[in-house]
Amino acid sequence: MKYSQDFIEKVRDASNIEEVISRHTQLNKKGGRLFARCPYPDHNEKTPSFSVSPEKQVYYCFGCKQSGNVFTFLRDIDGLSFPEAVEWLANRAGIALPEPDEFHGEDKEYRQQKRRQKSLNEINKVAAEYYQAQLRGLSANHPYRQYIANRNLTEDLIQGFGLGVSTEDWQGLVNHLTHKGCSLQDAEHLGLIRKRKDGKGFFDLYRSRLMFPIVSLSGHTLGFGARTFTDENPKYLNSPESDVFHKGKTFYGLNETAKYLRSLDEAIVVEGYMDLLALYEAGIQNVVASLGTALTDQHARGLVRYTKNVLTLFDGDRAGFTAAERSLAVFLKHGLRPRMLALPEGLDPDSFLQKYGVDLLREQIANAPDLFSYLLSEDLKTFKGQSSEKVRLFERHYAFLKEAQDRGLKALYLQELSEKLTISKEWVRQYLKNGGAISGARSMTRVGAAQIAPKKAESGDGDGRPGAGDLTQDEALGVKTEEVIKLNDPPRAELNLLNLALMREQYFKIIEENEIHAQFSDLGLRKTFSKASELYRQMPNKFDSLTALLVSAVQPSEMITRYMGPPLSEMDEKETEKLFEDCRLKVKEQYLQELSAQLQGRLHKVSSVEESQEILEQIMNIQRQRHGLKTKNNQGVEI
Repeated sequence: MKYSQDFIEKVRDASNIEEVISRHTQLNKKGGRLFARCPYPDHNEKTPSFSVSPEKQVYYCFGCKQSGNVFTFLRDIDGLSFPEAVEWLANRAGIALPEPDEFHGEDKEYRQQKRRQKSLNEINKVAAEYYQAQLRGLSANHPYRQYIANRNLTEDLIQGFGLGVSTEDWQGLVNHLTHKGCSLQDAEHLGLIRKRKDGKGFFDLYRSRLMFPIVSLSGHTLGFGARTFTDENPKYLNSPESDVFHKGKTFYGLNETAKYLRSLDEAIVVEGYMDLLALYEAGIQNVVASLGTALTDQHARGLVRYTKNVLTLFDGDRAGFTAAERSLAVFLKHGLRPRMLALPEGLDPDSFLQKYGVDLLREQIANAPDLFSYLLSEDLKTFKGQSSEKVRLFERHYAFLKEAQDRGLKALYLQELSEKLTISKEWVRQYLKNGGAISGARSMTRVGAAQIAPKKAESGDGDGRPGAGDLTQDEALGVKTEEVIKLNDPPRAELNLLNLALMREQYFKIIEENEIHAQFSDLGLRKTFSKASELYRQMPNKFDSLTALLVSAVQPSEMITRYMGPPLSEMDEKETEKLFEDCRLKVKEQYLQELSAQLQGRLHKVSSVEESQEILEQIMNIQRQRHGLKTKNNQGVEI
């Protein structure tokens, strides 16, 4: 769903960036500012360099240069899309989401669906809290507690992932839901309870199990995984499909690990809850679990939001191999670059860690081959070089590549396939041109990136339209990609003036009223100030909001938040005023110098005495202005 700029501003104004960021790092006041150790996972620091401005609702790390507003923080650290961040902040602030037009039937249906989802999420939340309370109530020597300790599930891990237990009680949850006023029919729909055969009441479906809440990026409990403490089969139970839970597009643990996927630029995909928790506890935190189901297009679209690099780490058995094999075409179809780590027979990631340790696992992860190359090498172990085998293997492996989105990667895989099967490029060209035995194969004039046209990637909800989760802040605000202002190493004096203008309103007004920004040599900085001026005129009483509004329109955003770090943040009033004046004079001097050079060039091209005299007078006037600037700053300006 798209939101109006007015609503987005309402949500931003009601959101305290200090409170949102403090969920991930401890903020401390220092000289009137808030500082912390940077919460970005790939920036490990000992001295706090992460600065937060509650007044301007922005942050800036002068160590790793990350910066932004409350929406970008939720995107980078919590892994939320822009609409998800708006909804999360709105719910947190108690702001009702805009209702669709009541006179449209589709909108009424949408509104009813959202209300039902909210009700179901609340029931799951109540159930999760119940299971967590049951775990807290167990003594340290209880068999369930001992099992948890033996599986190296620490208290931090239990709290972070919200683990709980279901006891042997057949009606514990039923009674709790009834006490909380929850609909038992809805709880049955969610798979939490089941109706008795005689139709008289309900009983708990989960009993004597370790409970794993499956939580969305926006914090809603969607469903549960449950591992038995006894010999009961099945060993694992998952929540059934419901109006809020869909296994085919849900990852376990993503709500906790999304920030690591983005910062480490790779997602490690495992199959089970315990595999994910074992890796996370060992320090390998860029991991998600697929809930034991085959990977789908929706899974792949979800991963693309964070990284293009994926590594499958499935059980070391035939089922694990088959799961990785089935995922290859899905990954390639959505532009992902998959690798494969094959564990020894009989081991899963959890048992591998227990047997060999994390250092060996990290080493093997680093050296894992491409999934395509791995599958091909496995087939080549029994390859005898017969022509019929070549055709069969080519057909089998090209089927993985048919819809690959990355045409460069597809070309290299085709080259690898032809070389290892000792098939000539001309044979491949003719085979694909004529269709061969591959239905719908695309015609190519030669094997190369330019000739391999992949199918357009699917997006959104499968109907050709982008889904709400795919919208960026710029799209939601109506900012087109080509309108984003890119700043690339602008002059230091001009950059300082822009930052001082965003830091203090008095400097902003001086630059605007005297049109100093028109003297900037950097086009990007001129556009940035013009954009800021436009926003300021729309909201003259919200100067402090300017930086937070601009971060989505400027790349890299750290260029306009540098005033939050040293040296600007450590200057007193007198030092700041001197820097502003020095930079203003420097910009004016460079502007006049450039203007004089342009006039000098024109002077050599004119033929009339009158025009020459006019240009000379302009040059002399510029020289007088430059002399005046030097008089004001006879020490020279070093910016």
